[in-house]
Amino acid sequence: MLEFTFVYGENGYLLSKDLRNKILGGELFDNMEKEAYHIVGYDKTDQIAVGRFFVKAETVCRIDFVGIREDYRRQYVGDLVIKAIEDKAKSLGAKTAVLETPDAALPFFEFEGYERTETAEGKTKMRKDLTKEHKCRGCV
Repeated sequence: MLEFTFVYGENGYLLSKDLRNKILGGELFDNMEKEAYHIVGYDKTDQIAVGRFFVKAETVCRIDFVGIREDYRRQYVGDLVIKAIEDKAKSLGAKTAVLETPDAALPFFEFEGYERTETAEGKTKMRKDLTKEHKCRGCV
């Protein structure tokens, strides 16, 4: 059974950093760690997924990254992580989610209902209206 934990701030960073660095390649740290929500997904006691997001401007959630352990990809774990982030963001007052993604991940985020807003230098900005119903596509 998969479970997700949200931890705010530096403690969230400390909880997620090992898997995050492994998935995303190298030590990743910035001054926003203390202001971010971190999500860690578990299969029993094994960490399998991580993510980070902010609620900014009171109604906008900015998703910085989502990372899924390689042996759990293509099993709808990413779908569940995105749904969990969106649900948490909505509970904090967000009405819109925004993100920037490498072009290689576009199909995943389009599958999740995100729309392209701008493209430049191999990255695409995307947004999603969180006030519309979204169901876990892996669950239907």
